[in-house]
This record gives sequence, structure tokens and C-alpha cells, in this order.
Amino acid sequence: MWFLQQVHASCERATQAIDERLAKSRFWAQHGSHDIGPRQRAVLNTLIEAGPAGIEGGMSTRKYEQIGETSRATASRELLELEALGCLRRFGSGRSTHYQVAIEGWGPAAG
Repeated sequence: MWFLQQVHASCERATQAIDERLAKSRFWAQHGSHDIGPRQRAVLNTLIEAGPAGIEGGMSTRKYEQIGETSRATASRELLELEALGCLRRFGSGRSTHYQVAIEGWGPAAG
């Protein structure tokens, strides 16, 4: 019985990994033609690689600054651009504003 439980758990993990890879492929198939700069692409890949639960606390302007090695103004502008393109979803407001990658089923509720 233990062996069957382990096989089942392994299959569940493999299915989850495949689903995440497919979600990433679908995301880039949908958004790959957008005018997305290299820094924006790197940040999106960081969010996608974090998986369905996302980065703890989401992507804030401050985190974008660090990952993208850019100014706060540029980070804020690029996050808004990605939201306008439908690549990101915004949560919160003011200083608590954060973003998650716009993949169905991913984000705060997925964790």
C-alpha cells in the first residue's frame, strides 16, 4: 500500500510540473508578440518560474527595481505597461500594490 501511495504522489507531482510548463508555454504563445523589453521579459520569467503561488508578496515596484536593476520610476512604468498588455494582474493599492502573472489559476489564491 505504501508503494502505491508513493507512486500516486509521484504522478501528482509530475502532472503538476507538466501543467506549469504548459501554462508557461500558453502564456508566451499569447503574449510573445507583444512589444516586451528584455528587462520586462526577465521579470515575467521570474514570476512564471515562481509557479502558481507566485513570489511571496507578489511583484512590487521595489522587487522589480532589484530584479531589473532599474530606477523606481522605470519599474513602475514597466509594471503598468505589462498590466495594460494583460501580462500581469494588479492587487492592492498604494504602497501595498503588487502584481502577479496573468495565468488563470495562478496568484494569491493558488498558494
